[in-house]
Amino acid sequence: MEVKEVISDIDYIQPDENMRYVAFELIIDNTNGTNDIKLGYVSGNIEVRDIHGYTSTPMGWSISLIKPDLDVNANIERGELIRGWVTIQIPINSPLNGLRIRIRTSSIQTSWITISN
Repeated sequence: MEVKEVISDIDYIQPDENMRYVAFELIIDNTNGTNDIKLGYVSGNIEVRDIHGYTSTPMGWSISLIKPDLDVNANIERGELIRGWVTIQIPINSPLNGLRIRIRTSSIQTSWITISN
């Protein structure tokens, strides 16, 4: 997994005031799973929390700032994995080091993965 700050060169896709874009590459591995993992805005989420406790989730168009983007509405079948980039907004003063990421669906919740770079 890789993490990096992103600057959008698209005029209408800019972070909110006092926010910045951060992209991270995720691999969701269900190769040893016993059930499918269904992501989606209703059934599951990718959640990111910074060291100050602020929580972010991917939002629509911002997902595609880095390609290939992760299909956040994917159904990851048993024996499969998916990989891709997700872009979120975090406060300007939030460091990349210490960001925590987890997947939460209607059937599973992963542990927090902490980024250290």
